Amino acid sequence: MNKILIAALIFSTAFFSSCEREKPDPGATASVNMADEWWVKMYLNGVQVPLGTSSTSQFKHFYSYNTAENDNHMWFDDRGTFGSSKRFKAMVVADYSALTFSGANLANLGQTGTTVTITNGKVLKGVGHSKTNEKTDSIFLNVEFSGDAGKIYTVTGHARTFFIDDDY
Repeated sequence: MNKILIAALIFSTAFFSSCEREKPDPGATASVNMADEWWVKMYLNGVQVPLGTSSTSQFKHFYSYNTAENDNHMWFDDRGTFGSSKRFKAMVVADYSALTFSGANLANLGQTGTTVTITNGKVLKGVGHSKTNEKTDSIFLNVEFSGDAGKIYTVTGHARTFFIDDDY
């Protein structure tokens, strides 16, 4: 009986271990250290620009995310939260090691037929603070709209924590 039990144990161990597969590591996208959701404000000459129709908060939702090519380009997208006159979605060139991004005369998919120029873009790890003072990443960029040439707007804010109390 013991020999049968030992043989069954050896057989079952060999059978089940042969069925295990090494799971592939999907890795991360190239933009993993810069892609995020952000709460941002926009300024012109140090004065905050009213965005959208909400008067309850001037923080607006902003997104940075990977391109399908997973290369040194990223999307920066307000998804319409900046309102119709300052809306933008543009693909920038990113330096992932320096956490910087920029681009000149980029096609603005947020406003057909316009371009945007983004300069001085950077993500600062761990230097931002959320609404409840949680430490988070910070974002900064300057943007110039072709329809508003000569005016350089500053967009600055912090990463979304996904805690309800931190949302605006």
